[in-house]
Amino acid sequence: MNQDPYTILGVSPDADEKTVKKAYKKLAMKHHPDREGGSETKMKEISEAYTRITKGDTGQNPFGDGNFTWTSTGGMSQDDLHDILSGFGNIGEMFGKGFAGPHPDIKYRETHRKGRDIAMNLPITFHQMWHGHEHFVQVNGKTLSVKTPPFVSNGTKIRYAEHGLPPSQMGTPGDLIITILIQRDNKYSIEGGKFVAEHEISVWEAIIGGTTEYTHIDDRVLKISIKEGTQHQSIQRIPGYGLNGGDLFVRLHINIPKNLTDEQKRAIIKWKNNK
Repeated sequence: MNQDPYTILGVSPDADEKTVKKAYKKLAMKHHPDREGGSETKMKEISEAYTRITKGDTGQNPFGDGNFTWTSTGGMSQDDLHDILSGFGNIGEMFGKGFAGPHPDIKYRETHRKGRDIAMNLPITFHQMWHGHEHFVQVNGKTLSVKTPPFVSNGTKIRYAEHGLPPSQMGTPGDLIITILIQRDNKYSIEGGKFVAEHEISVWEAIIGGTTEYTHIDDRVLKISIKEGTQHQSIQRIPGYGLNGGDLFVRLHINIPKNLTDEQKRAIIKWKNNK
Protein backbone atom coordinates (compact mmCIF):
# COMPACT_ATOMS: atom_id res chain seq x y z
CA MET A 1 0.00 0.00 0.00
CA ASN A 2 1.59 3.26 -1.18
CA GLN A 3 -1.03 5.67 0.13
CA ASP A 4 -0.30 7.83 3.15
CA PRO A 5 -1.72 5.87 6.12
CA TYR A 6 -2.63 9.11 7.91
CA THR A 7 -4.72 10.17 4.90
CA ILE A 8 -6.47 6.79 4.83
CA LEU A 9 -7.45 7.09 8.50
CA GLY A 10 -8.19 10.79 8.16
CA VAL A 11 -5.83 11.90 10.97
CA SER A 12 -2.88 14.26 11.07
CA PRO A 13 0.71 12.91 11.38
CA ASP A 14 0.98 14.39 14.89
CA ALA A 15 -2.22 12.70 16.13
CA ASP A 16 -1.88 10.89 19.45
CA GLU A 17 -2.56 7.21 20.10
CA LYS A 18 -6.12 7.76 21.29
CA THR A 19 -7.07 9.77 18.19
CA VAL A 20 -5.59 7.20 15.79
CA LYS A 21 -7.31 4.35 17.56
CA LYS A 22 -10.64 6.19 17.58
CA ALA A 23 -10.38 6.96 13.84
CA TYR A 24 -9.53 3.36 13.03
CA LYS A 25 -12.40 2.01 15.11
CA LYS A 26 -14.88 4.35 13.41
CA LEU A 27 -13.75 3.31 9.93
CA ALA A 28 -13.65 -0.36 10.89
CA MET A 29 -17.23 -0.22 12.10
CA LYS A 30 -18.28 1.45 8.84
CA HIS A 31 -16.45 -0.77 6.35
CA HIS A 32 -16.53 -4.14 8.09
CA PRO A 33 -17.70 -6.81 5.58
CA ASP A 34 -20.34 -8.05 8.01
CA ARG A 35 -22.14 -4.72 7.68
CA GLU A 36 -24.34 -3.73 4.76
CA GLY A 37 -22.20 -1.85 2.25
CA GLY A 38 -18.99 -3.05 3.91
CA SER A 39 -15.85 -3.90 1.94
CA GLU A 40 -13.20 -6.47 2.73
CA THR A 41 -10.73 -4.58 0.51
CA LYS A 42 -11.36 -1.30 2.30
CA MET A 43 -11.16 -3.03 5.67
CA LYS A 44 -7.75 -4.48 4.83
CA GLU A 45 -6.60 -1.07 3.65
CA ILE A 46 -7.51 0.79 6.84
CA SER A 47 -6.15 -2.07 8.99
CA GLU A 48 -2.82 -1.92 7.19
CA ALA A 49 -2.76 1.87 7.58
CA TYR A 50 -3.43 1.53 11.29
CA THR A 51 -0.66 -1.04 11.66
CA ARG A 52 1.83 1.16 9.77
CA ILE A 53 1.07 4.20 11.93
CA THR A 54 1.29 2.37 15.23
CA LYS A 55 4.53 0.61 14.15
CA GLY A 56 6.02 3.64 12.43
CA ASP A 57 6.63 1.42 9.39
CA THR A 58 9.77 0.17 11.16
CA GLY A 59 8.27 -2.14 13.73
CA GLN A 60 8.68 0.51 16.43
CA ASN A 61 5.65 1.86 18.26
CA PRO A 62 5.73 5.69 17.97
CA PHE A 63 3.51 5.93 21.03
CA GLY A 64 6.13 4.46 23.36
CA ASP A 65 5.09 2.12 26.11
CA GLY A 66 1.35 2.52 25.55
CA ASN A 67 -1.42 -0.03 25.83
CA PHE A 68 -0.81 -1.71 22.47
CA THR A 69 1.02 -5.03 22.21
CA TRP A 70 2.27 -6.67 19.06
CA THR A 71 2.65 -10.22 17.84
CA SER A 72 5.76 -11.66 16.29
CA THR A 73 3.95 -11.72 12.97
CA GLY A 74 3.56 -7.96 12.96
CA GLY A 75 -0.23 -7.95 13.53
CA MET A 76 -2.32 -6.64 16.39
CA SER A 77 -2.81 -8.62 19.56
CA GLN A 78 -5.99 -10.53 20.32
CA ASP A 79 -7.01 -8.08 23.04
CA ASP A 80 -6.62 -5.07 20.72
CA LEU A 81 -8.69 -6.81 18.05
CA HIS A 82 -11.41 -7.66 20.52
CA ASP A 83 -11.45 -4.11 21.89
CA ILE A 84 -11.65 -2.44 18.48
CA LEU A 85 -13.84 -4.86 16.52
CA SER A 86 -15.89 -6.63 19.17
CA GLY A 87 -19.19 -7.72 17.75
CA PHE A 88 -17.81 -8.87 14.39
CA GLY A 89 -16.74 -12.30 13.24
CA ASN A 90 -13.40 -14.07 13.02
CA ILE A 91 -10.97 -11.23 12.32
CA GLY A 92 -8.03 -13.61 11.89
CA GLU A 93 -9.74 -15.45 9.04
CA MET A 94 -10.90 -12.26 7.33
CA PHE A 95 -7.57 -10.46 7.19
CA GLY A 96 -5.28 -13.42 6.83
CA LYS A 97 -2.58 -14.82 9.06
CA GLY A 98 -1.00 -11.44 9.77
CA PHE A 99 -3.17 -11.30 12.88
CA ALA A 100 -2.78 -13.46 15.89
CA GLY A 101 -6.23 -15.07 15.54
CA PRO A 102 -9.69 -14.54 16.98
CA HIS A 103 -10.36 -13.58 20.56
CA PRO A 104 -12.18 -16.36 22.45
CA ASP A 105 -15.33 -14.20 22.65
CA ILE A 106 -15.25 -13.65 18.90
CA LYS A 107 -14.95 -17.38 18.30
CA TYR A 108 -17.94 -17.93 20.56
CA ARG A 109 -20.02 -15.45 18.62
CA GLU A 110 -19.00 -16.98 15.31
CA THR A 111 -20.06 -20.47 16.32
CA HIS A 112 -23.31 -19.10 17.77
CA ARG A 113 -24.51 -17.13 14.78
CA LYS A 114 -28.18 -17.65 14.04
CA GLY A 115 -29.92 -18.13 10.75
CA ARG A 116 -32.92 -16.07 9.74
CA ASP A 117 -36.28 -16.48 11.43
CA ILE A 118 -39.24 -17.83 9.48
CA ALA A 119 -42.62 -16.10 9.91
CA MET A 120 -45.75 -18.16 9.31
CA ASN A 121 -49.48 -17.52 9.72
CA LEU A 122 -51.63 -20.30 11.15
CA PRO A 123 -55.38 -19.92 10.43
CA ILE A 124 -57.61 -21.64 13.00
CA THR A 125 -61.38 -22.00 13.30
CA PHE A 126 -63.50 -20.70 16.18
CA HIS A 127 -64.04 -24.27 17.36
CA GLN A 128 -60.27 -24.83 17.41
CA MET A 129 -59.82 -21.56 19.28
CA TRP A 130 -62.43 -22.53 21.86
CA HIS A 131 -61.34 -26.10 22.52
CA GLY A 132 -57.62 -25.92 21.73
CA HIS A 133 -56.18 -27.93 18.88
CA GLU A 134 -53.10 -29.71 17.57
CA HIS A 135 -52.03 -28.54 14.11
CA PHE A 136 -49.37 -30.00 11.81
CA VAL A 137 -47.31 -27.65 9.65
CA GLN A 138 -44.52 -28.25 7.17
CA VAL A 139 -41.26 -26.37 7.89
CA ASN A 140 -37.98 -27.00 6.07
CA GLY A 141 -39.29 -30.33 4.81
CA LYS A 142 -40.26 -31.48 8.29
CA THR A 143 -43.64 -31.87 9.97
CA LEU A 144 -44.00 -29.84 13.16
CA SER A 145 -46.76 -30.26 15.73
CA VAL A 146 -48.19 -26.92 16.86
CA LYS A 147 -50.57 -26.99 19.81
CA THR A 148 -52.81 -23.97 20.35
CA PRO A 149 -54.36 -23.66 23.83
CA PRO A 150 -58.07 -23.02 24.43
CA PHE A 151 -59.12 -19.36 24.08
CA VAL A 152 -55.91 -18.39 22.27
CA SER A 153 -56.15 -14.76 21.13
CA ASN A 154 -56.13 -13.65 17.52
CA GLY A 155 -52.64 -12.43 16.59
CA THR A 156 -50.87 -14.49 19.27
CA LYS A 157 -47.29 -15.33 18.27
CA ILE A 158 -45.74 -18.71 19.11
CA ARG A 159 -41.96 -19.05 18.81
CA TYR A 160 -40.24 -22.36 18.10
CA ALA A 161 -36.50 -22.01 18.68
CA GLU A 162 -34.12 -23.26 15.96
CA HIS A 163 -36.88 -24.19 13.50
CA GLY A 164 -36.01 -21.33 11.12
CA LEU A 165 -33.46 -21.10 8.33
CA PRO A 166 -29.93 -22.47 8.85
CA PRO A 167 -27.05 -19.96 9.17
CA SER A 168 -24.81 -19.26 6.19
CA GLN A 169 -21.77 -20.38 8.21
CA MET A 170 -21.34 -22.10 11.56
CA GLY A 171 -24.03 -21.55 14.16
CA THR A 172 -27.63 -22.41 14.90
CA PRO A 173 -30.82 -22.08 12.83
CA GLY A 174 -33.15 -19.14 13.31
CA ASP A 175 -36.56 -19.43 14.95
CA LEU A 176 -39.99 -20.21 13.58
CA ILE A 177 -42.52 -17.54 14.57
CA ILE A 178 -46.14 -18.57 14.09
CA THR A 179 -48.93 -15.97 14.19
CA ILE A 180 -52.39 -17.27 15.10
CA LEU A 181 -55.19 -15.95 12.88
CA ILE A 182 -58.77 -16.81 13.85
CA GLN A 183 -60.82 -17.27 10.69
CA ARG A 184 -64.03 -15.37 10.12
CA ASP A 185 -67.18 -17.31 10.90
CA ASN A 186 -70.82 -16.64 10.10
CA LYS A 187 -71.94 -17.81 13.54
CA TYR A 188 -69.24 -16.51 15.88
CA SER A 189 -67.08 -13.43 16.29
CA ILE A 190 -64.93 -11.68 18.87
CA GLU A 191 -65.75 -8.02 19.22
CA GLY A 192 -63.80 -5.91 21.67
CA GLY A 193 -62.72 -9.03 23.54
CA LYS A 194 -66.34 -10.25 23.80
CA PHE A 195 -67.50 -13.57 22.40
CA VAL A 196 -70.56 -12.98 20.21
CA ALA A 197 -72.81 -15.70 18.77
CA GLU A 198 -75.44 -15.20 16.07
CA HIS A 199 -78.84 -16.87 16.59
CA GLU A 200 -82.08 -16.83 14.59
CA ILE A 201 -85.55 -16.51 16.11
CA SER A 202 -88.90 -16.54 14.39
CA VAL A 203 -90.87 -13.42 13.70
CA TRP A 204 -93.58 -14.76 16.03
CA GLU A 205 -91.08 -15.12 18.89
CA ALA A 206 -89.90 -11.59 18.26
CA ILE A 207 -93.46 -10.24 18.33
CA ILE A 208 -95.06 -12.09 21.22
CA GLY A 209 -91.97 -13.34 23.09
CA GLY A 210 -91.17 -16.87 24.19
CA THR A 211 -88.23 -19.20 24.65
CA THR A 212 -85.65 -20.23 22.06
CA GLU A 213 -83.02 -22.96 22.22
CA TYR A 214 -79.46 -22.03 21.33
CA THR A 215 -76.73 -24.67 20.87
CA HIS A 216 -73.47 -23.23 22.16
CA ILE A 217 -70.02 -23.72 20.57
CA ASP A 218 -69.26 -26.33 23.26
CA ASP A 219 -72.49 -28.20 22.34
CA ARG A 220 -74.37 -27.18 25.46
CA VAL A 221 -78.01 -26.30 24.74
CA LEU A 222 -79.15 -23.05 26.34
CA LYS A 223 -82.72 -21.81 26.67
CA ILE A 224 -82.94 -18.10 26.05
CA SER A 225 -85.99 -16.05 27.02
CA ILE A 226 -87.20 -13.72 24.30
CA LYS A 227 -89.01 -10.58 25.37
CA GLU A 228 -92.16 -9.44 23.61
CA GLY A 229 -91.33 -6.95 20.86
CA THR A 230 -87.69 -8.00 20.51
CA GLN A 231 -85.97 -6.08 17.72
CA HIS A 232 -83.73 -7.40 14.97
CA GLN A 233 -80.05 -7.78 16.11
CA SER A 234 -80.91 -7.27 19.76
CA ILE A 235 -78.24 -8.75 22.06
CA GLN A 236 -78.81 -11.05 25.00
CA ARG A 237 -76.05 -11.33 27.63
CA ILE A 238 -75.55 -14.75 29.21
CA PRO A 239 -73.02 -14.86 32.08
CA GLY A 240 -70.50 -17.70 32.31
CA TYR A 241 -70.61 -18.89 28.71
CA GLY A 242 -68.09 -16.56 27.12
CA LEU A 243 -64.31 -16.62 26.77
CA ASN A 244 -62.58 -18.03 29.85
CA GLY A 245 -65.90 -18.20 31.70
CA GLY A 246 -66.87 -14.61 30.92
CA ASP A 247 -70.08 -13.39 29.37
CA LEU A 248 -71.60 -14.71 26.17
CA PHE A 249 -73.40 -12.23 23.93
CA VAL A 250 -76.07 -13.69 21.67
CA ARG A 251 -77.16 -11.46 18.79
CA LEU A 252 -80.72 -12.27 17.71
CA HIS A 253 -81.68 -12.26 14.04
CA ILE A 254 -85.39 -12.27 13.13
CA ASN A 255 -86.14 -14.82 10.44
CA ILE A 256 -88.81 -13.40 8.14
CA PRO A 257 -90.78 -16.25 6.52
CA LYS A 258 -90.82 -16.25 2.72
CA ASN A 259 -93.60 -18.71 1.86
CA LEU A 260 -96.75 -17.77 3.77
CA THR A 261 -100.04 -19.49 3.16
CA ASP A 262 -103.04 -17.47 2.09
CA GLU A 263 -104.56 -17.94 5.53
CA GLN A 264 -101.40 -16.61 7.19
CA LYS A 265 -101.32 -13.61 4.87
CA ARG A 266 -104.98 -12.79 5.62
CA ALA A 267 -104.27 -13.02 9.34
CA ILE A 268 -101.32 -10.64 9.05
CA ILE A 269 -103.32 -8.18 6.95
CA LYS A 270 -106.17 -8.30 9.46
CA TRP A 271 -103.71 -7.73 12.31
CA LYS A 272 -102.14 -4.82 10.41
CA ASN A 273 -105.50 -3.15 9.73
CA ASN A 274 -106.55 -3.46 13.37
CA LYS A 275 -103.39 -1.80 14.73
